[in-house]
Amino acid sequence: MKLIITGASGFIGGEVLSRALASPSITSVIALLRRPLINSPHVSNPKLNVIVLEDFDIYPPSVLKQLEGAEACIWTVGAKSLNPTIIHKVSLGYTLTAATAFSSLPRQNQPFRFICTSGFITIRDQSQSAWILAEGRKAGGLAETAILDFGTGTQGFESYVVRPAGVLKEGGWGNWVARKTVPCIGVDELAACMLELAQRGNGKRVWENKELRCRGRELLDAGM
Repeated sequence: MKLIITGASGFIGGEVLSRALASPSITSVIALLRRPLINSPHVSNPKLNVIVLEDFDIYPPSVLKQLEGAEACIWTVGAKSLNPTIIHKVSLGYTLTAATAFSSLPRQNQPFRFICTSGFITIRDQSQSAWILAEGRKAGGLAETAILDFGTGTQGFESYVVRPAGVLKEGGWGNWVARKTVPCIGVDELAACMLELAQRGNGKRVWENKELRCRGRELLDAGM
């Protein structure tokens, strides 16, 4: 399988990248990044091709050519801001631009799968009131709806939205305490579940934190 990963230099994307490169069933990984991947133990991995894309609003023909043959994308690009305008641009604009570009790639007899990382506090119902960060959360909800609708309306394209809560690094006493007190998920559990969606698909299009955590743990316990 040839897999596209965005945000591979980040916390979640980095875990997805590590596990994808270690998977025998994934033969090629393309990391789409704004800047070169540095200080990573994976830069010399023969399965990895890093493409620097400075503007996620534009996918030049030269980039699309390198993406040919890809069967899925795990999208972990997020807005590092609480500004609704920036969230709208990154979460909605960049995501739909990528989905449109990827849907045009030549493929064989299976759909292209797009796994979009969102968050459990986003609000898809735009009429719902919220006391905290309402505009930003609703902007994220608009992005979820848009990418799901794109998948429904585009032949040969499947969209998935994952909505994790607090994402924790593996191990540690503090993580054990957090798991007992607040909604959270291990980054290894999240990455494992997203990789399964990319490779196998699923009839369920929206995955909440508890579902991601349970399925991710099952996969890890099975050695996957």
